[in-house]
Amino acid sequence: MLNAFSYSDGKFTATALAAGDAVPPGTVWLDLFEPTAEERQFVSARIGAPLPSEEAQEEIEESSRLYVLDGVWYLTTNTFAKVETNEGEVGPFTFIVTRSCLVTLRHLQPRFVSTAQARLNRLAGPLYSQPLLAWGIVPL
Repeated sequence: MLNAFSYSDGKFTATALAAGDAVPPGTVWLDLFEPTAEERQFVSARIGAPLPSEEAQEEIEESSRLYVLDGVWYLTTNTFAKVETNEGEVGPFTFIVTRSCLVTLRHLQPRFVSTAQARLNRLAGPLYSQPLLAWGIVPL
């Protein structure tokens, strides 16, 4: 699944995309959840940088968790999902910060992603850079 979050007129709007769809103007965040090969290729071409494989995301070496490749920053961390149930999950969540947008790559659905649009709209004023956008997605 691929969602584009665009910023216009002081608010964030989410748009579901398929690989090959036009990316809305003002897109600042592309969120990939359990992406297909086509979605991965589409986003990689859009940002001009490779996306880590699921195996690379699961790498536990600290040197693999934060790195810069051709000016693109990659940060992978573990996060939790379904914590309100007895079937909680832990999995990798990767932030990819490019000059043009933030990309998140994940294989589980933490609650903070589903509430991110409302939270970002409350914080919209100061969020104009991709690193600040990343901090706005994750509630601290």
